[in-house]
Amino acid sequence: MHMVTIAEAVSRAKAEYLNVPGIVGIGYVGNTIIFYVETPADAIRVPSMYMGYPVIIKVTGKITFR
Repeated sequence: MHMVTIAEAVSRAKAEYLNVPGIVGIGYVGNTIIFYVETPADAIRVPSMYMGYPVIIKVTGKITFR
């Protein structure tokens, strides 16, 4: 059983990790948190579990806003 909801865990992960270079986004599907990173090398900065939820990593490349 999880101590917090998936939405709360993602909110906390965003606060903790979105300022880390190479991590460009965080979201979730079902009960899995998704970390979006620029390069495969950036994956080393991502935990395999966060607040009891499994984590998957997606390599997106650099994300820019227009």
